[in-house]
Amino acid sequence: MMYTKIFHLLLLLNLSALAIPPELQTELDKRSDEKFDILCDFDFENTTYEKLSPKWIPIKGKYEVLEGKLEGRELAEDKHVSTSGMDLDIGHSALVYFEVQLHQAKNVIVTLNGKGPGKGHICRVVLTPNFLRVQSDCKPKAVYETRKQKYSIDKYYKILLELNHDQLTARVLNAENSEPLSIKHDYINWPIDNIRWAVGKGPARIDNLTVVKLKK
Repeated sequence: MMYTKIFHLLLLLNLSALAIPPELQTELDKRSDEKFDILCDFDFENTTYEKLSPKWIPIKGKYEVLEGKLEGRELAEDKHVSTSGMDLDIGHSALVYFEVQLHQAKNVIVTLNGKGPGKGHICRVVLTPNFLRVQSDCKPKAVYETRKQKYSIDKYYKILLELNHDQLTARVLNAENSEPLSIKHDYINWPIDNIRWAVGKGPARIDNLTVVKLKK
């Protein structure tokens, strides 16, 4: 009896160590017949930007972990949005969950990148105080869908992205309009091996980031 209790306690501790945001878990529960791998799971607590693993690659601007959140901001000398990201073997099908506060940012952009043309940018999601956009970075001209809606600069928005081969879908789960916004385009079907966050002006803050690779 004692050994059984110890086993259950160890199991619970193990599961809590692998805990993912409940909003993402709800989505995975709907896909009980699918296998998946958790590629990364960050809550940004008790760490620094330099110690994040998988390792984040600084590209432009300034990023640091403050109060358990990842904060990014532009640097005037860069003359470019702040950009940071990591290499992940995402492939063609994945869920990306994160929480973001716009704060003083002009926009926050998530790009999914791969081996395709266009400097590797395949598709992206853009959140501003005035709209949400999903976009295929195809050449010579990007294709996108936009939803005009006001987003508070102080609120942490819970965002769920789904990559499904040639389609990218974004949902702001706690916005007034939480319906999916999607773009479908052949260009999106390039294999994804890198994900980046960009902040226009700023600062903006990101929290509770999880990337799940779906094995369909």
